[in-house]
Amino acid sequence: MAEINRRWIYPTITASENKGIERIALSGEGLAHEVVGIDGSRKFGCRPLSGFKKYRYLNIDEDFSGLADPPPVFNQTSIVTDCYPVHFQIREGEFGYGFVYRVKGDSATTGAAAVLMDYYPTNAVDGSTGWRTVLISDHSTTDVSATAKMEVISMGRYVFTFVKGRATRVFYVDYEEGGSPEYTHKVLDGGPGDAPVLLRSAETNPFNAASVPPRPNSNPAFTSTTPSWAKIFRTSSDPDDTATNPDRDYNNFAPGDYSFAYYLHDSVTGRRSALSTIVQYSEDNDPIPTGGRYIGITFDVDTDKYDQIFLFRSVKLQSVGGTYSGSILHLDNIYDFGDLTDTTPSDAPYTGTNWKVLTAYYELEDIALAMQDIYLDKVAYDSEMPYAGAATHFEGSLIVSDPDGPTGESSYGPFQLAVSLDRRVRNIGEIRWSSLTEWSPELFPINNKYSPDIYQNRITKLVRAGEFAIGFSSDRLYHIRRNGIYLRIEDLHAGFGLVGPNAVCTAGPLVYFVTNKGLKAVANNGQIDDVQALDNLLLEDWYNDLPDLRLSYDPYASCLFILNPNEAKTVCMWFGSGRISEIHDVPFADVRCGIAPRDGEASPTKDTVMVEKAYFLQNAPTTNQIQTPLDWKPRVMTLDYDRDKVAVSTTDLSPGDPVLRTMDFSGDSIFTVHSVGQLIPNGYKMVLKSGKTTPSSLSPSSDLDLIGGFVYVMSSESPSRVGRKAQIINANGGTVTVDGTYGGGGQAFITIKSDAGWRPDPGDVIGVSPVFFRYVGGALPMIRTEDNQVVSSMDLFQNKQVSSVGCHFSDVSGGTPGYKFFRGLVYNTELDSAAVSSIPVDFSGTIIGESIKNGESEDYAAFTATGIQTRGRHGIQDSALNPGIEIFCPDVDYKLMAVICRGRTTNTDTSERNT
Repeated sequence: MAEINRRWIYPTITASENKGIERIALSGEGLAHEVVGIDGSRKFGCRPLSGFKKYRYLNIDEDFSGLADPPPVFNQTSIVTDCYPVHFQIREGEFGYGFVYRVKGDSATTGAAAVLMDYYPTNAVDGSTGWRTVLISDHSTTDVSATAKMEVISMGRYVFTFVKGRATRVFYVDYEEGGSPEYTHKVLDGGPGDAPVLLRSAETNPFNAASVPPRPNSNPAFTSTTPSWAKIFRTSSDPDDTATNPDRDYNNFAPGDYSFAYYLHDSVTGRRSALSTIVQYSEDNDPIPTGGRYIGITFDVDTDKYDQIFLFRSVKLQSVGGTYSGSILHLDNIYDFGDLTDTTPSDAPYTGTNWKVLTAYYELEDIALAMQDIYLDKVAYDSEMPYAGAATHFEGSLIVSDPDGPTGESSYGPFQLAVSLDRRVRNIGEIRWSSLTEWSPELFPINNKYSPDIYQNRITKLVRAGEFAIGFSSDRLYHIRRNGIYLRIEDLHAGFGLVGPNAVCTAGPLVYFVTNKGLKAVANNGQIDDVQALDNLLLEDWYNDLPDLRLSYDPYASCLFILNPNEAKTVCMWFGSGRISEIHDVPFADVRCGIAPRDGEASPTKDTVMVEKAYFLQNAPTTNQIQTPLDWKPRVMTLDYDRDKVAVSTTDLSPGDPVLRTMDFSGDSIFTVHSVGQLIPNGYKMVLKSGKTTPSSLSPSSDLDLIGGFVYVMSSESPSRVGRKAQIINANGGTVTVDGTYGGGGQAFITIKSDAGWRPDPGDVIGVSPVFFRYVGGALPMIRTEDNQVVSSMDLFQNKQVSSVGCHFSDVSGGTPGYKFFRGLVYNTELDSAAVSSIPVDFSGTIIGESIKNGESEDYAAFTATGIQTRGRHGIQDSALNPGIEIFCPDVDYKLMAVICRGRTTNTDTSERNT
């Protein structure tokens, strides 16, 4: 059969990546095997992303040496392992936002870590405004583990930091009227502490007697964890005559049986103590005399921690059915401490402390009390929050799982029996949750727990989505719903466990997660769905990296990111358009979603527009201190979804022109290598020159902005080096001279990693941090017919030969003149990388630097066959070929509308046999 000339056209207007099957098996118009570097937010031609924007450098070198228990000291190669955006309320209209992150030392101090927080409040906190750094972790005994599971939850006024095996740390901003300053930040261990102890009037006075433990009767002063003690008493005198507020009418209790209790509360932050022990006046034990008595409570309290007391009691038991009704406690009253009588003793241990002894009285008659709120929650709580490794907020409650270590069993007063029974099912990976009856995320009733039926099937991750939450183990899912004042937890989907602690996120009503069977989504009814378009990528190319994958959904961009930090690649699932793409050359270690100002790091106010975005964490690309700038700090970046990065301090572009660069830096992006020096074993130092008749500018705003980005060879005397790339590990910016000679040693240079697989040569032209673009289509289609019937749309018994690839572009703008070109690619059945590639060249072999232009290509990328130098006529030949193009030119904006392949087909020996 003679050769037949063919033209294969691939429309790319709605191109979406499909790596659910092998490359050669993908066929169909509009389908693409790979789409890299595009803005997939809309259904237009393949347009390159604008790249990422700097958001904040994390302040890992804050000086905490003045603290009694300082954290380790960190340097430029210290690594941030986890970074969580946080957002918290301060008061009405006032809020703060920032990042909680764990940082560990370099290789010399591996394992020594600390948890820090950078935050920005809208009002003055600690007497100042603007960004500040605080220490979250406690280092009084040991430093934080760099590998233990970590979770951070923002919940109203609080930021909870969990590190498995350590006490939960709580951050909030406290308010003290008239204080100097009025607003101060607090960081302390979570939990209500030991429950307050309430004694009957006949028992020993707890305020000055050493015989009532743990009440001390001498300095040192009480600590913030000292439990409150109280004593109930009765008097025949009307408290109206002695109380601070004489306008109240107090209840004169008739003889009978009554139960009493209280808890302490902070009206500013909402923190509260556990409910006290419950005591009872009964006719059999300490009866109320005929004629009645007024009943009150004298209690001591840390006034820095609380400012209110909630008094509870039962109605008269004889009136409602006996002893069991004594467990029904009604809210009698809420007192501010300023309205109470101060009876603080003048002797130790209260002298010189914030502790006071105050007196309050019960006020309501039984008929009024019966109409009041009832205390609905469990009576016994953990004194500390669980030492958990996973957590999420859900329906006003805080759910935690995978605990390890102490669980606050130090003291429960009369509830020791319940504690002993509860110990048997502690720290086996169970789910625990805080109070469901009120907004008290630090109160964990001892019976609020769920233990997996399968031994050691630890629930290692918790994620909320709307009205449900999901707990993940390595083997199955746990579906969590609220049912009144209870949680309903069901295990389901055995065999679909989570591959890694960060391979999950919420996107709208669904939870997306990665299993060893691919990407899945679970809905609120527990139904599980497959996301098949990425199966081949996840289960073949990235299979060994599955435990390290990190997922995050960006609501602002409507994009779900799947970050592979080992490959410096990210998959993007664009929900607004239904497209899937990738981003390469992303040197990020983590990605998480959080709320922050829409316009970046501008000083926020009450009126600042806050949006939810995904934030990417970047560490130094090398742990070698010599090759890392001394002032380098890990940083947080966001996707430039609004495409508002513009040229600053450039000579190749006009000020204000859009720039398209993966990293965010000022200055120019095209330079010529003047000289190269090897820095064994770390990298190659390239001294740069402008390559033009006028000087250029290399990131004059900050050298650090270049770190972690990639450089690409744009042209070279050795054509095989064109398109090669290497990561930047150091740089010195500023003015780049015409001839590459610098006086005084102030050279402009870039240092790249030496493991790039190539060495730059003087004269090579490099592009700094372009947005790498690649499109690879499905296999070349070929219809086979028999008896005028189509029997196959992909005939593998026809040889296809591609001689050249062309493009159709629209809306081309920007870029550096002479460096706006594409490279054609063809993949065959044998290789994972392109079998042949070519850049449009003229008859002399010089790259045509303006091959990206509006309309149909005038210049094609022509291929040669193996061992043949002639281009165009004899290209690559195989039964299955996938064409594609690459673009690695910085700052060029365009829309790729279609790709065209020119070539021919011939029959194979098999196709010519008689049947």
